[in-house]
Amino acid sequence: MFRFILALLLMVCVRPSAAQIAWTPKANFPLTGRVAAAQFTLDGFAYIVGGIDPTGYRRDVWMYNPNIDSWMQKNPFPGTERAESAAFVIDGFAYVGGGVTLGSHFRDFYRYNPKTDAWTRIADLPIDWRAANAFTIDSLGYVMGGMAGDGSANKHFYAYNPRSNAWQRKKDFPGTPRFYPFMVNMNKKGYVMGGFIRGAHFNDFYAYDPSTDSWNSLPYFGGVPRVSPAGFVIGNTIFVGNGRNNGIHFQDWWIYQNQTNTWKQIINYPEDFSYGTIGFSIGNKGYCGLGQSSKVGLRYSNSLFSFTDTGLVNSDPIPELESYHVFGTRDIVFKNVSETVKYSLIDATGRYVIKNKIITQDKIETMPIISTAIYNVSIEHRGRRFSYKLFYPPDITL
Repeated sequence: MFRFILALLLMVCVRPSAAQIAWTPKANFPLTGRVAAAQFTLDGFAYIVGGIDPTGYRRDVWMYNPNIDSWMQKNPFPGTERAESAAFVIDGFAYVGGGVTLGSHFRDFYRYNPKTDAWTRIADLPIDWRAANAFTIDSLGYVMGGMAGDGSANKHFYAYNPRSNAWQRKKDFPGTPRFYPFMVNMNKKGYVMGGFIRGAHFNDFYAYDPSTDSWNSLPYFGGVPRVSPAGFVIGNTIFVGNGRNNGIHFQDWWIYQNQTNTWKQIINYPEDFSYGTIGFSIGNKGYCGLGQSSKVGLRYSNSLFSFTDTGLVNSDPIPELESYHVFGTRDIVFKNVSETVKYSLIDATGRYVIKNKIITQDKIETMPIISTAIYNVSIEHRGRRFSYKLFYPPDITL
């Protein structure tokens, strides 16, 4: 009877307590900082290309690995040093091009192969373009916004097809022409928000549907109009924040929820280095970092932050991890694994039987042969740690 009751107790799911929404510091970018870098994510890693630092324009490439929280330098961008380039990803390749350096505007574009760490030039953009942005839908990359070589802004909207290595003009953007807009894709639609032209800043918000080559106006962004906001997508939610307006830098962040078609303010960004920041998501975690400060002088940040507990503000919350030991066996069950789980098995003396083993999907993990004893199962998941006791038979006295 005792064993039956103990088995029921051990089958209770262990859930970590809810934490507050927060920006969590991650590994700093290895150099002095960066502003207006191109960015993309590929195969679970984030990349930045070029940008500006205290020494001037750059063309170096860095990869951030979220699994080990570290940066690694990759082969440099093959074109001229530059900032304000556009970037998108199609079918396992990244595409980066356009941009500016010392007044020179560019239209050259390049494909990056992460497997070989090599760059290949592709068809040029139809116009010289800086301060544009891009998104991907299916197997096409879309570029919009920005400043042409003559200093003008336009509404031109182009799609790149890697199969034909050609750019095709699509229906023009319906809003005012602008530089530095925020652009992102979600659920096979593209979204555009913010930007500025000749002192006018915007917070209008549009969606593009490639199936009909049409644009639709959506509820305006909830914050102050701004240029160069950063953001990312997790699930059915767009996260947007930072940026500036006439020298004032913003740290407020907002979410747009597709199901309700509404904006809601969330926690502020932790630094005033909020202009020209990068923003990206990997799995169910968002990241933002680098950028320039609003204080006197050219000050650049090398900080990177992750946005934790995104499920608490998403209208479709991520189920919490469930883990338990199946009494009478060597099996540990993991359910609702939403990103990497690390678990350790520690005996009563503090010795690791298993240390930081990685689980990436729901599964039953069979432990190695262990002695009859009481063990501690320690788990790290979505930036939080929790633990529970494991009682292993056949004979045990309490």
